[in-house]
Amino acid sequence: ALAVHRALQRQPITTANCAVAASAVDGVVRVDSMSADVGGVRMSGRGTLGWQAPGQGEMTFTLSADSLVRLDSLALAFTGLKRDTSVAWRTLDGVASGDLRVRGSLDSLEASGTLVVNGLVFERARLGRLTTRFDWFGGTHPLANLQVTGDSLSRNDQFLRDVDLQLAGPLDSLAWHVAGDVGASSSLLAAGRLLGPADARMLEVDTADMQLLTARWRLLAPA
Repeated sequence: ALAVHRALQRQPITTANCAVAASAVDGVVRVDSMSADVGGVRMSGRGTLGWQAPGQGEMTFTLSADSLVRLDSLALAFTGLKRDTSVAWRTLDGVASGDLRVRGSLDSLEASGTLVVNGLVFERARLGRLTTRFDWFGGTHPLANLQVTGDSLSRNDQFLRDVDLQLAGPLDSLAWHVAGDVGASSSLLAAGRLLGPADARMLEVDTADMQLLTARWRLLAPA
């Protein structure tokens, strides 16, 4: 393992869109200031982290964007979509804010954060409010919590409301939960676990309750 005991000179690294002033001394990584502007998304942060246990520290970061329109080309490249000329097409846009807190040392990080996007539009889809929350507890047996909620999502004549997606627990035994309303008269509520390593996941369904138009289906026993 690499241990840092000597101080590294604090030297700001500045480009047109990013500036960082950082140092490492006595097993502690220190970020005195960090600011960046990537496609109109502004990020800033500061704090300390241990290089390795038992070193400790905490860093906090914030994110904000008044508009996501400058990321439209990146979104097209990432999704592989092709822009068309129909009046229904919408360039990527929305207002975003978020925060991230990182604690501990580099070999056993703990992290938590939120990301909120309002008025998200892209292609033919529109989303009123999207909220993402997560926690990460590192170490030899990592734990993760993730929740994604959306109040309304529409695309053409299709829409979803009150969507709630959750994952929680050890990485080899994640509890999952899915809920939401589909269209005007359908809904879904289901929960279970994802078992096993990432390359051999097994889906376990404990409960399922689906309302599709005038019919209702319920899972009578775990599957």
